[in-house]
Amino acid sequence: MYSAIFPTEVERFILIDYIKMLSWSNEETYLNFGKYCKEFLALDRQRMGVHTMAFPLAKLQDLYVQVTGGDLSQEAAGILLKRGARQLNAGDNWTFTRDVAIRNPGLFRFTHTTTLSILENIRCEVLLIKATGSRLFEPKNICDATTRVYENNCKLYKYIEVPGNHFLPLSNPTAVAPHINRFLLSNRNVEIS
Repeated sequence: MYSAIFPTEVERFILIDYIKMLSWSNEETYLNFGKYCKEFLALDRQRMGVHTMAFPLAKLQDLYVQVTGGDLSQEAAGILLKRGARQLNAGDNWTFTRDVAIRNPGLFRFTHTTTLSILENIRCEVLLIKATGSRLFEPKNICDATTRVYENNCKLYKYIEVPGNHFLPLSNPTAVAPHINRFLLSNRNVEIS
């Protein structure tokens, strides 16, 4: 989104497994907006300090793996929890560090049409690395329309598929890193190995 709002400030933009931020159809927007407003207000009350759920660190790791349907390995979950969890006291009581409002992403989701219009402002080079073992997160026609926007408006649009699941940098970093390095270092007079 930053690269669309401030197109002169971004030279290169990398997407890993998502083609763009999630959006809704007009119908979904009208049907869901009230529901998400209520959920946001409920989460805001929760954030004001009711109760923080605490778990042993191993349980947090299991929850991370479970919520991703097994796409995230135990090892990868452990890596994410180094930054994504905090200890509540001297015992084995841990909680997630993320803001509970992230559980309500729908409140700030635009329609497909609005999102595509915003993306038309991107002018930089764009690399999309898609995992072959992952799903599309939006209807194919929306993904195709997004691809056309990138192809028509960006200085360069490059699409690459690599083996792995949604958590590519964790599940298959050796497949992702060379593409990222090549993209970031091209035209920089740097030798790429």
